[in-house]
Amino acid sequence: MAGRGGARKRTVNSEKLIDDEYRLKRKRNNDAVNRTRQKKRQEENETSKRVEELRKENDQLERKVFYN
Repeated sequence: MAGRGGARKRTVNSEKLIDDEYRLKRKRNNDAVNRTRQKKRQEENETSKRVEELRKENDQLERKVFYN
């Protein structure tokens, strides 16, 4: 039966290298996720502030229209 080889066995060093690469990849991904979530929170805060400013401005304009 030609072509039937056994599974390659990994050495301890190659397993450690794979583990280190995986940890580095996970850390980079976690860092990216945290940056994205922080940016989203910042944008939501800015949007909330802008909404509040526009509501105040709208109230002022309505009072100006009704009382003048």
